[in-house]
Amino acid sequence: MPNADAFDPVMAVLRSAWGIEPATRHGDRLTSGFSGARLVMITGADGRRFVLKEWPAGTDRHRIAWVHALAQHLHDAGIDAIHPAVPTRSGDTVAADSTGASWELLPFVSGCCRASPTPSQAASAGQMLAHIHLAAASLPGSLPGLDVPAAVIRRTAGAARLVKHPWRLPSSTTRPEWVCGDILNAMAGAIASFAALGGEQAMRRVVASSRKAVPVQPVLRDIWYEHLLFESASSPQVSGVIDLHAAGIDTPATDLARLLGSWHEDSADTMPARWRDAIAAYESIRPLVEHERGLIPWLHASGVVLALDNWFRWIFDEERVFSSPNEVVARVHRLHTALPSCLRILSNPSEWLV
Repeated sequence: MPNADAFDPVMAVLRSAWGIEPATRHGDRLTSGFSGARLVMITGADGRRFVLKEWPAGTDRHRIAWVHALAQHLHDAGIDAIHPAVPTRSGDTVAADSTGASWELLPFVSGCCRASPTPSQAASAGQMLAHIHLAAASLPGSLPGLDVPAAVIRRTAGAARLVKHPWRLPSSTTRPEWVCGDILNAMAGAIASFAALGGEQAMRRVVASSRKAVPVQPVLRDIWYEHLLFESASSPQVSGVIDLHAAGIDTPATDLARLLGSWHEDSADTMPARWRDAIAAYESIRPLVEHERGLIPWLHASGVVLALDNWFRWIFDEERVFSSPNEVVARVHRLHTALPSCLRILSNPSEWLV
């Protein structure tokens, strides 16, 4: 009779690489980044809980090793909220299954993500990011320097593309119902906002933005509210910072823009105050240089516009297929809702945090 592992390479790699016998497998799901990479929740026979996570197909093993080295470095520096990958029995931190997919095993981190943090939680989040950045700056082989940040280069290139190829409603309607309804409505609204609020001029200003050199170093790059966990819904104590797959060399301002920009607020009027609380807490640990601080609202606002542009291109031009259309609709809706305020920020980002 064939071995059951022959039909389940995921469980086979768990047993062979890490020597863990799963008592419970909680099922696969897509990651929140829409990469298609699988994530499996595991409870071992000894009661320990793990997350078995696949790296996106084609990820270079040297990049995986760099990300794992960063996580270990941060943990060794005293950042308990960072949980490094569990070594395999051979001492590596990644293993390939029989299909060639690369997997990492991580300790399960309990906690609660907060889309609308309390003021104390916002301050704790800012302080945690500052501690992470200070520790990451000493990663061997990736010491800080001064340069034009990769995030700025990406924003200017994306804005130039949007100026050249502005949004237009497609003529064809031979698409799934969720595209012809929710997504088309969002695109129509985005086009109207662009026309009313000077969207093209805002993108031209992004293209023409000064490329000043600022401190660049290892940063997380995808630290949004779902990736920062508090001990409970009311606790300001950070229990985990998860999913470091996007980490790279960039400005620390991109992490602040990503996290603060992901927060939901009851009123747009409260958002600048919440941002100021978090940034003040951050600067109590790691002061920002002048241009670094000004990049935060600029990166957030331009990022929202260009993320919306990406989704429209993926859906209408490339006709990508998504396994969770409801998640796509929710993501596009949130970006569309944020678009008017972000266009206003781009009209004068320096005043937004005054």
